[in-house]
Amino acid sequence: MLFGATATAGIVWGLPGWPTAVVAWACVPAAHLIKHILGWSDTLHPNTYASILYLAAFSLVVAAVGVGSGMLICNLTIGAVRRDS
Repeated sequence: MLFGATATAGIVWGLPGWPTAVVAWACVPAAHLIKHILGWSDTLHPNTYASILYLAAFSLVVAAVGVGSGMLICNLTIGAVRRDS
């Protein structure tokens, strides 16, 4: 879902879609961090600060690849139309 959301931001907004991708990315580790701090059960095992940090790093890569892919798709499809116009 993170990849899809960030790819959509890249397709729709291009380079200005990066802040949207960063906000979407930050929600993933923030949700697990809040659950850990409050002591709620979580799907992340082991639910430690180190695993949340690893999740943040991995999801940042996913978000970056997603927005980059969206920008590439936008440039390949709409960019070709703009060059012909």
